[in-house]
Amino acid sequence: MRNKLEAEITDRRLEMANVLDQIKRSVRRGEDELALTLVSRKQALSEELERAERELEGVRSEAEE
Repeated sequence: MRNKLEAEITDRRLEMANVLDQIKRSVRRGEDELALTLVSRKQALSEELERAERELEGVRSEAEE
């Protein structure tokens, strides 16, 4: 479970970095609709990342007990 969560966190962080780059590019190009769509995706990724980090912390706490 721990390895799965760590992999998910890594994937989400990489995807977040990619989305941030895409947001910057779309803003520079004046592609406002795309930028807004990407911002929504970034928010969803942020929520997924926070959830996975909380779960990982829970798994780590259980392992220490």
